[in-house]
Amino acid sequence: MKKSLIILIILIIVSSLATKGQNSLVIIVKKADSLNQFEDIQYSSISLNQTIDFDKLIRVYVNSKSKILVDHSISYMDDVGKIVYDKLKTNIETQTSPLTIKSAVSTQNDLKILIKKSVYTNKDDYKTILDMVNNAIWDLMKYSSNKVYGKEYKLLNTEERNNIKKLVPLKNYLAEDVKF
Repeated sequence: MKKSLIILIILIIVSSLATKGQNSLVIIVKKADSLNQFEDIQYSSISLNQTIDFDKLIRVYVNSKSKILVDHSISYMDDVGKIVYDKLKTNIETQTSPLTIKSAVSTQNDLKILIKKSVYTNKDDYKTILDMVNNAIWDLMKYSSNKVYGKEYKLLNTEERNNIKKLVPLKNYLAEDVKF
């Protein structure tokens, strides 16, 4: 029971990044530990001054009162997972139209998720939001495997799984906490 309460596991803390004396890079992994959680999802910390392509991000911001913005649109907490899922699904369908074995093999997802919170965000709310985002990714894997191969993800062979993993963002970002 206690294991199920652990949401994030800190795997690696890499001492200081090469340039500009930035803070440590933290890599957090949500382990796939149930039947509907197919692959581990990784979040790497990024600093505010780090350069990333914002056009290839789904941005989820959580303020001190746990009010949420997803790509600059206000969202209710209960809707975060659905919004992220819909955006990821639309991205896959746009890149692969139609979604077939051939298009799945030749497509590499370029969309990532960036989650940014306030230092004052309620920890339980933050964990809930992370769970929703993680579930959206796993649901997308389930959808993609059924759509491409006509079977559940857990029944796919290694090559088929690798093709599906290319379609979903398993490596994402956590922005450093800010005071907002």
